[in-house]
Amino acid sequence: MSLKSIRNEILKDDTAREAMDKVIEMKKSQYPNMTHEDIVDKVLLPIAAVETGNKYDPKIVQRVENPKTGEITATGPGKGLYQFEPEAMKTALIRASRHTKNPFVSKHILKKDFDATKLSVGQQSALALYDFLEKPNADIGLVVNDQAPISTFWEKYHWAGHKKSSMFGVMKKRLNFQVKNYQFNKELEDIKKGK
Repeated sequence: MSLKSIRNEILKDDTAREAMDKVIEMKKSQYPNMTHEDIVDKVLLPIAAVETGNKYDPKIVQRVENPKTGEITATGPGKGLYQFEPEAMKTALIRASRHTKNPFVSKHILKKDFDATKLSVGQQSALALYDFLEKPNADIGLVVNDQAPISTFWEKYHWAGHKKSSMFGVMKKRLNFQVKNYQFNKELEDIKKGK
C-alpha cells in the first residue's frame, strides 16, 4: 500500500477514529489541540513505516533468517502494520477491551486469535492506540507536540526487544528507526503539499 492510501484509510476508518477520539479525550487537558492527523502522522504512521520497512502492508509477516541455512522467510511472530506478536496482541486486545465495546476485540479474545493480519487497517491502528493508553508513561501527547522523539517512544513502548537489548542495541535500533523514517517523512511532506 502507498503511504497516501494507508493514511487516508486510517483517517477515515470508524474504528481507528473511535480510538483516536479516546486518546484525544483522555489527553485534552494537557494537549487541547491534538488532532486525528497528529496521531496518525506523528505516532501511527512512523511506527508502521519502520515495522513494515515502508511497505505499509497490513498483511505483512516478519521476515526472519534461518540460523542454519541463512534463508530469510516470512515466518516470524510479528504481523501486520505494527508487527504485533501473538502475546503482545493478546495483551493489547485485553487492554482495548477496557476502552471499547467494538466486537472485533471480544471476537479475537474469545477465539484466542492473535494474528494481526486478520484485522483491518483501522482495527490494527485502534489496537495500537488502546495498547499505548494502558502503558505507564506512554504519553502520545509528548510525541505529537514534539516534546519526545517517536524513535524513543517506539523503542520504549512498542518494540518487543527493548528489555532484552543492551544500551548499544537500543541506540542502534533508534538510529535504524530514524534512518527508515527519513523516507517516511519525505513522502508525508509530499502528500501534505498535494503531490
